[in-house]
Amino acid sequence: MDLTTPLIAFLFVCLIFPKLVRNRPQFYSSFGLLVLILLLGIVGRMFPNDKFVYFLSVIIEVLRLVVFILLVLCAGGLSLHELSGEVFRSFEVMRRGDTEKTVIIPLGGQKPKAREEPQESVRQTIDTSTPPPPDSSSTIPLDETRE
Repeated sequence: MDLTTPLIAFLFVCLIFPKLVRNRPQFYSSFGLLVLILLLGIVGRMFPNDKFVYFLSVIIEVLRLVVFILLVLCAGGLSLHELSGEVFRSFEVMRRGDTEKTVIIPLGGQKPKAREEPQESVRQTIDTSTPPPPDSSSTIPLDETRE
């Protein structure tokens, strides 16, 4: 059994459970490459030339590797750049160990923002020494009864 069979099986699992696929273009490109791998296998069996079959088998193995990476990326929802960053960070952790504290260095000489201290609010009083209007004994118009 070669690597093509589990790749196709995972492709069918992703078709059955579409929520596994987080990046559809990578999924469809892996599907297209799997079809190309199967077609190249057929062409390799048609021509019995040893050098040509060897050349096709190398191309098929490289395509299997690309399909494997694409399926990992489409299921994980990552781009190739994000995956390579994660891999290099994990190599760095394995190399130096995880005993050091992570130091965050500001980019471009930026300085952290100073926290603003809350200012004391000034209490203002309103002087209401003006006398009420002369017609203050009347009621509110809504309180009057209608006749």
